[in-house]
Amino acid sequence: GAYFGEKLVDFLRTKTHVHISNEVSFKDHCQGGYQTMVLCADWRTLNTITTIGTHIVELTGNHNNDAGTENNLKTIAKYRSLGLKTVGGGENLAEARKPLDINESIRLLAYNQSTSSVANGQLATDTTPGANPYSEEQVKLDLQKAKSENKFTIINIQYFECYAYPNQQVAYPLCDRPIQNQKDFFRHLIGLGADMVVGTSAHQPQTYELYQNKPIFYGLGNLFFDQSYWPDTRRSLIITHYFDGANYLQTRISPTVYDETFRTRLLTPDEAQPFLSRLLEASPKGN
Repeated sequence: GAYFGEKLVDFLRTKTHVHISNEVSFKDHCQGGYQTMVLCADWRTLNTITTIGTHIVELTGNHNNDAGTENNLKTIAKYRSLGLKTVGGGENLAEARKPLDINESIRLLAYNQSTSSVANGQLATDTTPGANPYSEEQVKLDLQKAKSENKFTIINIQYFECYAYPNQQVAYPLCDRPIQNQKDFFRHLIGLGADMVVGTSAHQPQTYELYQNKPIFYGLGNLFFDQSYWPDTRRSLIITHYFDGANYLQTRISPTVYDETFRTRLLTPDEAQPFLSRLLEASPKGN
């Protein structure tokens, strides 16, 4: 598993915290296939996560119960044994709802707002594992508590995806933009009191903006996955946030790409500039 992430090690190992979203559970004898949406991961690829120095694993995804709740529980237990923190999902609803304090000043909240997760049994219940379900009432309570404790609050949200996959290997810029209702919903979270909103469900990188002088990143794409058919599903955005205490300074956007062997690397400056310009052109530019 280390093979897939080794080109990112030098870059990510310099970060204070490395946070990824992993929406599949590990399973013994996991068998892949292109004719099914039931997903799992080979235990060997856990090394992909640990090799890059991951500290936080987000569990808001739509597929963590695909291989059965028992494998989701085994996966979460393994994260815990390795000292990895989790957010946005857990062994039950109470665990899934827990916020994660990155440090004394920064709080991370993570939710799943995808109707397919309800139908497919991906949301946590009082007695079963899964993702943290989005609830307007709960989000308001979480934000009120964070503000009462003077936390800079980041909301990560598993939203709906842009399903636009051409019949040939070409980029499809329509997915650069927020999909239907996404812009209004993410901006609504800023209105509720979030200091930053990040979409973690997109399989293709989406645009970003400042809204009310607060950053929104609509979708980060695939850091590691097996969607190699289209240029855009091979790409992702690593976003590095810089803080001085609780004071947010800036975010650096570092685009990545993986090749036919699924090894991920940073784009070169010459590759990154036109791609980021394309995403910026799609921005609602809310500020």
